[in-house]
Amino acid sequence: MDTNGVMLSFLFGVGVMLLVGFIVITILKFNGIYKFQRRLVILLLLWILVYGVFIFWWDPLSHEFWMQILPPIWLFLFLGFEEWHFKKLSCKLVLPVALLCLLVCVNFVGDVLPNNNIKNNGNYQLVHKLHEQGLSSGDLILIYGFVPIENYYQLYFSSRPQVTSLYRAPSSMGTTKQAVFEHFSAVIESTLDAGGRVLVSESEINPSVRESLAMFGERGTVKVAEHPEFYAQYQDRLVRSFSYEWRKQEVWMFELTPVPEEGKERTGTREPSFTLNKR
Repeated sequence: MDTNGVMLSFLFGVGVMLLVGFIVITILKFNGIYKFQRRLVILLLLWILVYGVFIFWWDPLSHEFWMQILPPIWLFLFLGFEEWHFKKLSCKLVLPVALLCLLVCVNFVGDVLPNNNIKNNGNYQLVHKLHEQGLSSGDLILIYGFVPIENYYQLYFSSRPQVTSLYRAPSSMGTTKQAVFEHFSAVIESTLDAGGRVLVSESEINPSVRESLAMFGERGTVKVAEHPEFYAQYQDRLVRSFSYEWRKQEVWMFELTPVPEEGKERTGTREPSFTLNKR
């Protein structure tokens, strides 16, 4: 019998029951709360509404943003307990203990346990797969998104491949899209000419518009819709290398092959690597 699984299920169940209990009490006592705390209730509802709309538009998959609506939710729960008059138990004792149990259950099951093993870390898994490819300081990785590859390489591996993306184009390259395209083309070809390898993530070729808005916005010289335009010139030279999971989706990593010497045919077979339609 899997005792760990039973314990996790038990803790999760306790957390759910406590949370449901808080919500039920708050709903049952909402009229009383609104009667005596009208301005506060309106303020809290507006807080939740405004931030809720913003989070759904900005980045609903990131739990960090949802933390901003926890204060009004907790205040509602406190107000619900304040309106619920216990005859035998003191609210001053019941509420802190219940909230502590809820926080322990939610944090332990939802965050501590899943991350206590480095193998469960998606960023580490990606960097580990890259490391297995034998990349070195002379190689180049092109990837879009907030993926701290450099940090994980520094912590766990000795090799230090270069990591960049079109969205990271510095202002020294100029303010035009064409200048950025020319610079990156030169970097890619010089890396290959020097015997290095170039790996390109599917997220770099076809960036997700939602992730762009969530993490970086359209502040760079090269916009999200323009990434496929740049990588179209390499479509016949990109071959699948491996896949990794990012935000519960499978993402492919491609390797960019050098330009074949004139008169020499490429060996091996290549299926179409990707499509240039925006995701």
